[in-house]
This record gives sequence, C-alpha cells and structure tokens, in this order.
Amino acid sequence: MKGATLWTYDDELAATWQAYRADHRDLRFTGELRRELDNLTVTGERAAAERTVDTYAVYERDDRKIRKLLAADKEREAG
Repeated sequence: MKGATLWTYDDELAATWQAYRADHRDLRFTGELRRELDNLTVTGERAAAERTVDTYAVYERDDRKIRKLLAADKEREAG
C-alpha cells in the first residue's frame, strides 16, 4: 500500500481489506492480492482467495509482534 510503513501496514491492510469486503469495487485494497481477486474465474475461488488474504493479515500481525519482542530482548517469547 502506497505510503504504508512497517508499523502502519497492519492497520492500513485491515482498513482497506474491510472496505473491499464491504464493496468489491472499492479500490483502496491494492497490490498482487487485489489483482488476483479481480481475476476470479472458478466457483468457490473467491472464498478461498479471501481466506488467503485473512491468513496473510494474521501472518503480518504476528511478524510485527515478533519484531517488537525481539527489540525488547524477549527472544524466548518471540520463538
């Protein structure tokens, strides 16, 4: 997302993804995942693609948690 930083990305992803889920024509959710969502052709593909984005968002949030723990010298908690 244009202008997002490592520390603002999660909130921006959540906001743009929520906007997209409410209206698939909303253009705030962008990037490679959006390109795939705009090119769905198989029955059931949308549900699978949306689960993928949901899972990706969890991965990104977990990455930030691990980075914060490591920065706080809490390597054991990060593992």
